[in-house]
Parts: sequence; C-alpha cells; structure tokens
Amino acid sequence: MEEHKMDGEKRLEEKCLERKVVYKGKSYEFFVDRVELPDGTEAVREMVKHPGGVAILAMDGENRVLMEEQYRYAICQTITEIPAGKMDKIPGETPQEAAVRELREETGRVADHWEYLGKIYPSPGIVSEVLYLYLATGLHEEERELDSDEFINLKLMELGTVRKGIADGEITDCKTIAALAMAELKGLIEENRRNRYKKVRPSGVANHLTAVLFYERSCN
Repeated sequence: MEEHKMDGEKRLEEKCLERKVVYKGKSYEFFVDRVELPDGTEAVREMVKHPGGVAILAMDGENRVLMEEQYRYAICQTITEIPAGKMDKIPGETPQEAAVRELREETGRVADHWEYLGKIYPSPGIVSEVLYLYLATGLHEEERELDSDEFINLKLMELGTVRKGIADGEITDCKTIAALAMAELKGLIEENRRNRYKKVRPSGVANHLTAVLFYERSCN
C-alpha cells in the first residue's frame, strides 16, 4: 500500500474546489465536495450542514438529573438522554436563548441558574454540527410545549444512577456523557455535592464514593 509520508508539521487544511448540493431540507443540507488535500491530491468529501444545537444538563435541588426517553429513528431504538434541540426555530437566537427555550418546550421546566459548560462536535467527520452544552439548576415547573412530531417521556434520575448507566454502557448518548463530564471537570457538581454533605452526611458520603468510582472508571 502506497503511503504519503510527511516530515515535520505541515498544513492539514483541505481546500474546497467544487461543491454539489445533493439535498436541501428544512434544517439540513447534504453536500458532496471535491477537495484539495494537503499534499496537492484530490478527494471527495460528503458532508451534512447542520444549524447547530444545544443540550441541557438540568439538575434539581436533590442532585437528580432530568432525563428524557426518546425514540431515535436513525438508530431504531429508544435512548435515555438529556434535553436538547436544534437552533433553527428563531433567526438570530443565541445558544443560551435556544437552551432556555428547548428546556421549557421539552420538559416544562425553567431554571434560575445557567452555566455554560462548553461545546462539542458530535460527528465532525461528516456533520458540521456544533453542540453547546449548559448546566441548568434551580428548576421550576411550567407547561410543556412539545412539537407535533415529538413524543418524549421524562424522568428524574439520581446522579449516581446516571453515572452508573454511562459506565455500564446503558446510557450511550454522547451529549449526555459530555455534559456530565464537563460539569464534573469544572467542579460544578462537586460543589452541589459538598452542599448536600453538610446537610445529610450519609448521602454526601455515598455521592462522594460514587464520584470516585466514576473518575476511576473513566481513567482506566
């Protein structure tokens, strides 16, 4: 097999030479591009243009996570995930405004406190989607406003149960895993756990041990 070897650090960017729009829908566009590679040769890239989205790690005062059960047609199964949605409803809407809207529409909750966790690219090999992640706390319940094609079950899950679900491979949704990991790494959930520890010592100890196990499994 022929190899293209490069010495030292060289440019990695690919230049679009020609673009063909194969499909243009309400929210997505599908392109087939002819590109120039770093070594001057050409290749074809297939990609989906995505409007971007938001996902919300919503937690109540007892450190329970608000989760959704939703059937995902592309993988033909129902999965458990955090609330999320696309940024294609309101022109000029900021990521945080979209997060506030999606949380209220899908779950009927509004939050007193919002914390930006960061952004991820769920599948950069083929989709341009950037997903903005938020932590929402201080939840209050209002009416849901689901879209006509949305069918979602809600449930509150103990934080330790979510961690175990991820570690055991039962929760496989990437935005859920990323949001929880980023909140943990930023110490935002750690702070909530310390506050609970002051109120109820046994519960705090149990949460601390769960956190240790979560990090040990993540690092091994």
